[in-house]
Parts: sequence; C-alpha cells; structure tokens
Amino acid sequence: MTLTKSQDLFVRGAAPTLATGKKWKPAAAVAEAKAALRHRDIVGHVQHGRGGFGLGATTPTWQEATPNEWRHLVMEEMHHQEEAARCTRAVSQAQQVTNLRPDLVLWSNTWRRVFIVELTVPWEDAIDEAYERKKLRYANLAAEAEERGWDVKLRPVEVGCRGFVASSTTRLLKEGRPSGRQSKNLPLSPKGAVTGCG
Repeated sequence: MTLTKSQDLFVRGAAPTLATGKKWKPAAAVAEAKAALRHRDIVGHVQHGRGGFGLGATTPTWQEATPNEWRHLVMEEMHHQEEAARCTRAVSQAQQVTNLRPDLVLWSNTWRRVFIVELTVPWEDAIDEAYERKKLRYANLAAEAEERGWDVKLRPVEVGCRGFVASSTTRLLKEGRPSGRQSKNLPLSPKGAVTGCG
C-alpha cells in the first residue's frame, strides 16, 4: 500500500504483485478493508457496549486520514475481519453435530442390524467417562437409524493408552461373532466378507 499510494507515478506503477496461497489474496483483502472503512465513514460513530457516544477511543475517518494512518487503519480492519471470520468458523464447527463419522460401521441388510463402533484410547482411569461420552455422542445417530427400522448396536470400545483392553472390547468381539445358523450362511470369499463394512 505504501507504493500504490505514492505521489510519484513511476513508484506507483512499480508496485509488486504479491503472490500468496490460494485462499487469501492480499489485493482482495485490502479492497474489502477499504470498503468497510468507507462504509464506516458513511454510518458514522456507533455505540459499543454500555458506553455512550464519544466515550471510547476515537479513530480518524477514512477521508480525513493521512497516508500513514490509512495503512494503519487498513491493517487494523483486515485483522478485525480475519478475527471475525475465525470466530465464525469456530462456531460453525461446534454446530456440525450431524457430520459424525464412527470409526467402524458393520451392517447386514438381511437382518437389518447395524453395529456402530467408536474406538477411544483414554487414560486407564478415565475409561468409564470415555465410554459414556462416546455413547452420548452417537445416541442421536442410533435413534435415527432405529426410526428407519434398523436394529442398532452402539458399541463404544476403549483400549487404554498403556494397552489395557476394556471389557467393552471383549463384549463387542463376542457379540459381533456369528454363531449357529448365522455362521452357516456367511460367504466364504473375502470379497463377500468385506461388503458389510463402511
């Protein structure tokens, strides 16, 4: 901005083009900040928080600012916009509850049964907490599948970070193993055995 606002025509024409990543373009960010500052000039002073008009620090208007103040105002506005965008992304990520992806989903169209398996590797003294947390996390997903006529088995499994295998893991292995008449109907080819995984 220092070169583009120069009074010398040659200096102004020699301003370099900044090459950055794909997501952030300096020229677009500067233009957006300038537009926001011009808009602020049109709107005028507004009240922030509980303080009345004129109680906060006053900033120079865009039209009355000097070139040095322009640079400062633009950088401050760009920082403000980036911070607002970061806060928006953080809030939207917290609301993405529907994008749950369990570690393992096993299902059978024949028996209309689905196993939702979520692996956790907690400290050994926090295994019970991890089990309850994961069970609550996928409770809505399990309820939605049950409404569609599936027999849902929600199975959070824990393996402690030092190698302790919780009882939920052995319970899943016993429950997931077909027995009796079911084991006779299983496909023998590896290709058929993998079709029920997602």
